[in-house]
Amino acid sequence: GACAWRCWYTAGTEIERMDPHSNPIAPEPDRSVRVLSYALVHGVYWKLLVWPAFLCYDYSFDAIPLVRTIMDLRLQLPLLAYLSLAMLICVSMDALRPPRGVSLSKTAAATVRRARQGPIVGLAVLALSFLPMSNIFFPVGTMVGERLLYIPSAGFLLTLVSLGRLWQGSTQS
Repeated sequence: GACAWRCWYTAGTEIERMDPHSNPIAPEPDRSVRVLSYALVHGVYWKLLVWPAFLCYDYSFDAIPLVRTIMDLRLQLPLLAYLSLAMLICVSMDALRPPRGVSLSKTAAATVRRARQGPIVGLAVLALSFLPMSNIFFPVGTMVGERLLYIPSAGFLLTLVSLGRLWQGSTQS
């Protein structure tokens, strides 16, 4: 409802008169350059989630130059990001499987089941809060904003802490 109203009110999802200094990728006419450049931006966000060193108050204009070719070495960053996210999803999905050969009371089984859902809940928070700023569905008025990572970082940490607790519990048994 709210998204449909926004699209109606703003006459679509495009930002008219987007300032090329705030997001130089959006007005780029070449679709492949936009896709590769947004992939690089996703890699930058992942790097900021995993290793938030060398922070910058302003990523506008040419702070992250456009990616014009698939041979650009900077594309290793989003490749690493997508692969590590896929691995995190696989590990979190695997954590949902109940332990074999262990009989638990109903209460204990419910507690274990809730604990095993923690990584998936964390990934859901990460994904659902990252999607609006990812430039996948519509262009965003800023290229990279560390302030936009507050909620995704909470989901990322929930996933890591939940997996750590599950791993710790499995090594103690």
